Amino acid sequence: MFQYFLYVKSLGLNGKGSFEESNSLLNTFLSNVAETDPLFLKVHLLKSDNFKGLGEVQKSFDELRIYLEKYDPLLGVDLDEKEIERSFVYFENKARDHDRRGNLQDAAFHYFYNTENMFLVKNRNLFIETLYKEYAIYYQRMMVDSVFKLSGFLSEEKQKALLNKLNVIDIAGVDPLSEEGLGYINQYYKVAVPRSRPVLDLATLYGYSYYLVNRSVIRETYYNAANSMTPARKEEILRDFKQAEYELRWIIFADPRYYEAYQLLGWMYQYVDILKSRKSEEDQPNDEERYASIYKKYFPEKILRKTSNFTVRFWSFWGKISKTRRPFPI
Repeated sequence: MFQYFLYVKSLGLNGKGSFEESNSLLNTFLSNVAETDPLFLKVHLLKSDNFKGLGEVQKSFDELRIYLEKYDPLLGVDLDEKEIERSFVYFENKARDHDRRGNLQDAAFHYFYNTENMFLVKNRNLFIETLYKEYAIYYQRMMVDSVFKLSGFLSEEKQKALLNKLNVIDIAGVDPLSEEGLGYINQYYKVAVPRSRPVLDLATLYGYSYYLVNRSVIRETYYNAANSMTPARKEEILRDFKQAEYELRWIIFADPRYYEAYQLLGWMYQYVDILKSRKSEEDQPNDEERYASIYKKYFPEKILRKTSNFTVRFWSFWGKISKTRRPFPI
């Protein structure tokens, strides 16, 4: 009872903007609160809000993560959807602020906070038809796009450094997406994809597909413009497309009404068909002829028929899409 009294006092301090004092008071008794005590969840949620007020984003994320991981409806703690949504918006606003100020790595990390928390929402089966449905894919895209922006910036800086040294030969070997920038998201999906399948967190699998498709398009465009495409690079690009196809088909198998997967898969099929027929010069072999063995390995046949089928199925769902979902540009 005394612990609850201290919690109420901490709540009052939070309301007055005394966030640090509120957290200090919570810390005096938190270690003595069992995880099965409803007060355990209340304290961590309040600490998350206090850290928000203090501008300590990482600590706010850590406390909210504990809250979502340990949440159990049997404890009788009301989970306020608006409170959780405000947390998502808070991290998004921080990401946008960092992006405006050119802190691209911090921007990417703040979107990562939201994708992590969204996984916990799905894993705990919370707000599936509202928060998860509206925001899960949106935050996956925002995270991927912010990482590409960071990676592209780092790659450009490397190219400038090489130009300053007049090392033109080395420039042809530069990846348009710096591995330093992609390292974070590669590690994220290495962990996130396997854990997502058992709980049908299809938004994460979609995000991974979106990442693979866009990474391949960026590299394909850059290497062709720089006339630096090689068989090894072509294989890496087509291998990514093939993995994206597998992931998107897995999503559709799990949920035949997942219209975003139809859209991205149909777009990718169309893009690959265009690649196959493209020529650098009119009297030159097309791309499929130039890299015949690689195309045969990954996309041996024309896939226009597949594109048509997926387009038809996508538009059949279009009129039934929830109006609340965030828009999804390709």
